Amino acid sequence: MKILTTAEAADLLKIKSDTLYSLVEKEGLPGAKVGNQWRFIEEDIVNWLSSKRDRRSENADSVSKSEFEWVYRSLVEATFDAVLVSENNIIADCNDAAPLFYGYPKQELIGKSLHDVMVPEFHEELNETLRLRRTGIIQRIHRRSDGIVIPVEVSIKSFDRDGDIVRLGAIRRLTHLDPALLSPKVREVLAGYDVQSITPGKLSIS
Repeated sequence: MKILTTAEAADLLKIKSDTLYSLVEKEGLPGAKVGNQWRFIEEDIVNWLSSKRDRRSENADSVSKSEFEWVYRSLVEATFDAVLVSENNIIADCNDAAPLFYGYPKQELIGKSLHDVMVPEFHEELNETLRLRRTGIIQRIHRRSDGIVIPVEVSIKSFDRDGDIVRLGAIRRLTHLDPALLSPKVREVLAGYDVQSITPGKLSIS
């Protein structure tokens, strides 16, 4: 254990003596007054400095996470696609475009199964996608609350969170796409439905 004078402690921190006293008073720099003189323990100063650095790092991480979440939410809300976040096949969150797209109020859409917004012909493929945790871009046919079916392209990213499957899906309408560019199964299934073009931004869902 090395005991330092005020001058030695200030030199260790590369600061002036007046600044050192200010740190003792305002920042909790450890030291003790012996008679009329201040004395410091070198190890205490090093530990104090390390703790200050760690707290700043934690604060920086917190700000970065907050900024990331804000940017993520801004991007999700800015897209014209419907975005669904699901956990174990249950819709846990969505952007503002999703209720307009599917025709449900947001509070009703959240909590539904992914099967509820997809035609039955694709349920088995959905189960397989969930089981294998597939990611990528796929074509499906989704169904609105009013029964209208919509051919869609779904961009999927799957995550494992404590054993639960979390999926982020961005859904884009394919109603204006050349039918030749649709997958064979989508074309086959569509043949049995009355397909209508939906413009989410023009719908009004209470």
